Amino acid sequence: MDDGWMEGWMDWLLCISPSLYWGYSLFLWRVGCLLVWVVPMLNYWTVLTLSLAVWSWCCGWCWHWCWWLRLGLGISTLFSFSFFSS
Repeated sequence: MDDGWMEGWMDWLLCISPSLYWGYSLFLWRVGCLLVWVVPMLNYWTVLTLSLAVWSWCCGWCWHWCWWLRLGLGISTLFSFSFFSS
């Protein structure tokens, strides 16, 4: 078995496990932050706050696992600026 793959799998498990990664409340907060693309935004400040929360989440342990999330964050941030400035 490829050791690199196994190491990546263990990193991913540590990343999503509430008991191993900073406690259950933070885990729920991070899951909630992902709703930035699911819940319709009420105003510009909500978009900005949730986008920054997701960005800070990706700056943690899971940085190398969420390139798609960083891409989505960039797209949603650009969309929020153009939508709320018009």
